[in-house]
Formats: sequence, structure tokens, C-alpha cells
Amino acid sequence: MARGKRETIMKSVGILLAERMGLQKKERKFVRNVNAMLRKIGYEVVARDATVPLRRGRRRRVKRGPGRPRVKPTAARKARSGRPRKKR
Repeated sequence: MARGKRETIMKSVGILLAERMGLQKKERKFVRNVNAMLRKIGYEVVARDATVPLRRGRRRRVKRGPGRPRVKPTAARKARSGRPRKKR
């Protein structure tokens, strides 16, 4: 009984794989045709993988005005936000 189910599943996976490969071929052909038409008018289709990858997980640099020096935080001077506390 398990062998019959396994064969049925494998057959279904094979059919899905064949359909997917067929769709990939059609998609590639379509992109080639569109790219050929767009080249005639000065455009080109480019894969997303060919573009510059996005930066992820990195902090953005703080933009500063011209002539403003870079300030590195030190132990003596902490970056504070908000109102200063009252001294007791």
C-alpha cells in the first residue's frame, strides 16, 4: 500500500517538474522576444540579479552639512537625547 502511494506521489512530482520546466522555457523565450523588441527602441531587459545588491543589516551613514566635522562618541561625552536631568 505504501509503495502505491509513493509511486503516485513520484509520478505527480514528475508531472509538476515537467510542467515547470516547460513554463521556464516559455518564459525565457518570451523574455528574449521582449528584449529583442525593446532593443529596437533603445531599451533592454535586465535580470534583477544583475543589479547591485541592496545593503541589508548595515547602518546608514548620518548625513552632515558641509564643513561640519565628524564627531566620534567618547567615554567622557555620551550622546544624550531629551531634557537634561536635574542635579541633586
